[in-house]
Amino acid sequence: MSQRGPRRWVARTVGARSPRRASSRSTAVRGRNRPSVPARDAATDRHQSPNPARSGEAGFAAFGVLAVMLVVVVGAVLALAVVVAIFAPGASQGCDALDGSGEPIGPTVASLGGVAGSGVTRAELETVRSSRLAGPTLTTGAFRSTAYGPPWGGLQGLGVATAGGILIAGGAPKRYIIATDPSVIALGQWVYVWPNPFGWRGPFLAADTGGRIRGRVIDFYDWRGRAYQNRWNQQTKVSDQPLAPDAPLTDDGNPGSGRSASVNAPAAQDVARQVTGQPVGFALVDDTGRVLGSVSPNATNASASITKAMVLIALTQDAQGRALTEAERDLAVAMIRRSDNRAANALFARVGAVSVNAVARRVGMTSFTLVQRKQTADGYVLGYSQVSAVDQARLFARIEELAAARHRVFAMAQLENSEGAGRFGILDSGINAVIRSKGGWRPESEGGWTVNQAAQVTIDGKTYGFAVVLGKQQTFEAGGAAITSVARAAFSDDQAGVGGEGCDDVAPPLSSDTGERIGEIARRYLGKDARRQTFTGFRPPSTSLAWCAWFSTNVWRMAGVPVEVSWFSGYHYTWAKENKTLFKSLGARPRGPTPPLGSALMYGSGPQSTRTSEHLNLVDTVNPDGTFMLTGGNQDSSRVTRQGPCRMTRTDPARLTGSGWDQRPIYAIAAPTPPT
Repeated sequence: MSQRGPRRWVARTVGARSPRRASSRSTAVRGRNRPSVPARDAATDRHQSPNPARSGEAGFAAFGVLAVMLVVVVGAVLALAVVVAIFAPGASQGCDALDGSGEPIGPTVASLGGVAGSGVTRAELETVRSSRLAGPTLTTGAFRSTAYGPPWGGLQGLGVATAGGILIAGGAPKRYIIATDPSVIALGQWVYVWPNPFGWRGPFLAADTGGRIRGRVIDFYDWRGRAYQNRWNQQTKVSDQPLAPDAPLTDDGNPGSGRSASVNAPAAQDVARQVTGQPVGFALVDDTGRVLGSVSPNATNASASITKAMVLIALTQDAQGRALTEAERDLAVAMIRRSDNRAANALFARVGAVSVNAVARRVGMTSFTLVQRKQTADGYVLGYSQVSAVDQARLFARIEELAAARHRVFAMAQLENSEGAGRFGILDSGINAVIRSKGGWRPESEGGWTVNQAAQVTIDGKTYGFAVVLGKQQTFEAGGAAITSVARAAFSDDQAGVGGEGCDDVAPPLSSDTGERIGEIARRYLGKDARRQTFTGFRPPSTSLAWCAWFSTNVWRMAGVPVEVSWFSGYHYTWAKENKTLFKSLGARPRGPTPPLGSALMYGSGPQSTRTSEHLNLVDTVNPDGTFMLTGGNQDSSRVTRQGPCRMTRTDPARLTGSGWDQRPIYAIAAPTPPT
């Protein structure tokens, strides 16, 4: 977090947070501590016109005039130096200049005009600074960033005016402004943010707020539309000083040689070499396809569902001159988001092998072999095609470019929103990046599992292709956990140069045991409140709803359990009943006195509704004496808290024993894997 002193027109408490007010609107009024401009006195002595008869005195007078002029010039230079020193105290530190009214002067590249190149007029600036949400508070360091803007409606708001009073009138005016939590960054503050969606190196004005903008979160106003807004979701750095001031600019206004995302390819290689299985292939490439790190990159493996991304690209290419039909769109959503095999087979039947092989040729794949094998009704016909890690990494490094322009936004939206069991591996790594991915998994007839995943990772403004192909994995969960570990080694929260105080540390590799992984993940979030903080790796990362089930299903999902994210505490019961993992069924006694590690305890009278299913929490530790520890979301003070050691009665309903623990009846217990 920056600890620089004040350098703008208002006294700032840089890095300090104001206490959160009970009201969502700050009542602070911005103070105006503008430095006074020293008077540029250039006093001129008034001399009488010389008497022509007194030639000696005339010569002396001429000399005197010259002397006075010299004094005036020197005085003016000194006065100008004083003015510069007052108005640009940071100039010696390489800071941007200030204009005559004390506002920053933005760069000319990508400037929108107005004050500091932000597009904001002086009248708009004064309106924001007179807002009740204005004030001196400015917190710097790492922030999570999203984007919003037109088309207006729904979560985007009505688009009438910003909270600071800048009129929008339902339109799309160009402005470099952001929405903030006023208790963290008060409205009216100029801040520098990098990376940002525009490649803009000048300042942004804090001029708006949002219902979900709490704490270290900023929302970029992006007038360019939903496609651009949906793309932006990553960690960024906020400063009161220009960021990367020495980075040269390219023609598009983006840094040409700034700091990269510090991708740690050697570390990822080391982790990949420790993964057991046959084969184990890993590749990390840049956006040109250049290999940055690899382990057996050309080793081939059965593709399972990973080739569905190629079918998607083939579909967009085949339909580049027309709109996708409603049926095609529905099939593509099911094929990518839910990895539905029937949908994939239907789309492959439409595009054909020629189109899929054309995608492989455009990427320059050297190891891909398309194999069609007749399957059961629910099987995927291309599941035995042969793929390699380097081919898939290169595909995903360029996947946005490969999709036909007409359907690019639609295709990328599917790859960004995997659901259910498809959210594993790199999607559980917790890295702060925009990730587009497709995974594939299948049990093999000779035993073990095939688990593959490829992804495009955009972090710190740079794009990479990442792929891991694994054969003969003991379980699907084990393969997913291995890919998660490789991804964490390659990328981490603090590698984009935006880490620091207030950022989560990179988590250590998880245990290979599902129950232990659940406990490890649950304990990471102790003390956090999902209404005011983001939970790295969760989908969505925060929520304003009752969130005990949202917490537990996200934890299970991140540990490799193929569950959906749900806000209903009875969801675990339905899932466990279908998958035969109930440790305690409704109306029956528990199978034993100690619930399995990682299991979910459900409180109330049954899973029928939110009135009957009241709460749940997770067993994060089982002690040698049979006692256990529980961690749950939305508990004491609406935070993630822990209780224990606990014991449980073996009755129906079951109950926790001892004072201080939840005394509600436990109607069911769902284990993440079949209990022994």
